[in-house]
Amino acid sequence: MRKLNTIKEIQVKSNQKIESRGADLFIFENLNLLFNIKRIFTINNNNILESRGSHAHKSNDQIISCVSGKVNLLLKDGINEKSIDLFDSNLLVYVPRHIWGETNFIEKNSILVCYSSENYEEESYIRDYNEFMRFRNG
Repeated sequence: MRKLNTIKEIQVKSNQKIESRGADLFIFENLNLLFNIKRIFTINNNNILESRGSHAHKSNDQIISCVSGKVNLLLKDGINEKSIDLFDSNLLVYVPRHIWGETNFIEKNSILVCYSSENYEEESYIRDYNEFMRFRNG
């Protein structure tokens, strides 16, 4: 029987913050401790409030951070769910494969950064929630 990740495997970590000459520096160090990063991308909601994501990955782990603005992550494992607010670089969220994720932009011009364990492969995505539930249930 295959082992599927659950909500319990999601990790929320605080970034190191340094105040320096009137500016806040958020330090993104040691991200490779969870996995080797192969791809980094950003999402800017371009002045509109919308939902994105609405998918799971079969073979891709991610670390997600909001470097500007505010977003909400709604994460589901088919039984349990977890809601996490991200804002202004203070948090990193590790989302392992097999978790359904929905990203809701709460503020306009918010920017997410996503660090991925795999290069882009459409075959890794599960974009339909019913298909996700079939995947979870074997």
